[in-house]
Amino acid sequence: MNFNENFKDLVYKSNLKTDEYYNGKIKDVGNPYYIGFGNPNAKILIFGKEKAFSEKEEKKLKYESIGNPKEWKYYVENLITYHKEPFYLNTNYVNAFYPYQTTNKSGRTWQKYEVLINKIYDKNDFNHNDFFKDAFLSEINYKPSKTSKIKKFKDPIRIEFLKNDFYKSFKVIFLACADYLSPEQIQEIFNVNFSQDLSKPRNRIKIYKNENLLVINTRQLSFDVSDKYLDTLAGIAKENIRL
Repeated sequence: MNFNENFKDLVYKSNLKTDEYYNGKIKDVGNPYYIGFGNPNAKILIFGKEKAFSEKEEKKLKYESIGNPKEWKYYVENLITYHKEPFYLNTNYVNAFYPYQTTNKSGRTWQKYEVLINKIYDKNDFNHNDFFKDAFLSEINYKPSKTSKIKKFKDPIRIEFLKNDFYKSFKVIFLACADYLSPEQIQEIFNVNFSQDLSKPRNRIKIYKNENLLVINTRQLSFDVSDKYLDTLAGIAKENIRL
């Protein structure tokens, strides 16, 4: 894997900003410069709302949030490609390419992501979390929470970070966060224009585009999400991936 220049630029900026933010002190708060998990060279980016754990879970906070930029910097500087070797010892977490071997507390949502990615690429094999080979995953909100506590996301530090060119370099972005971001925020952050609303009751599908990028704003992909809904999303995404 050759890391693209947009990603390398983001990794170095994220590390500088992380150092400034924590200022050498261990804080029990999420990292607003958290980058994400998966394949940074993928064509598909999925944004969820937030990580589904408590900030009191110190190990999770460290390796899923605070330490994420530093881990990516290690891989970039050492030209380390996709693998399943643990980055930390004595934990269920594996690494930023492949976070978990089996389902965890984020499992229900990640299972839906895996079904969606498999539908897009016409795959029938379901190996836990192998969808990270074909997608990159991040969160809109950097503050983890077992239950979503806010309805609208307005944190200026994180929003500015999400405007980085790396996040706009994908072919398709799924914003699986319902109306967590306003239409105006979506258009500003990703430099796209509203195209059409294909939503049906409980199945949100709002399309935004520019000449290179397709952004699909969906409901949160968990719990009672239907196969038919995922089929529709996959069909829309396929068209842009083939371009």
